[in-house]
Amino acid sequence: MDVKMKLSRGKEALDYLATNEKGYSIQINADGKGVSPMQSLLVAFASCSAVDVELLLAKMRQNLAHLEVNIIGTRVENATPRPYQSIHLEFVMHGQIKEKSAQKAVSMAVEKYCSVGQSLDPSIKVTHSYLIKSGHIPE
Repeated sequence: MDVKMKLSRGKEALDYLATNEKGYSIQINADGKGVSPMQSLLVAFASCSAVDVELLLAKMRQNLAHLEVNIIGTRVENATPRPYQSIHLEFVMHGQIKEKSAQKAVSMAVEKYCSVGQSLDPSIKVTHSYLIKSGHIPE
């Protein structure tokens, strides 16, 4: 299955618009005025894993009201290129979720099902954690 995207330079230097075949777009900027290419990799990994966590929890009949993922990517210093050496994903779940279900969903999503994660260089140390919160849901 081929995935086709188009990346077009914007009006300013180092500003790009990535558009899929359906016309949906994301803006990428390497000049500090938006999400950088390296940040977009982290977001792709986190969002892919989050979708899998949500689907897995639904199959487990868990009541997920809200989900956030805090992402920390640590890059190699003083080198060119500067790839990530480690990535940590912290899943913050709001709702009525059993501890065992949360742990299983996060582990399976990050380690097995997320296609973005499976596409990363195996030398990158990937870790994950989760928190379960009930009550107030952030806007």
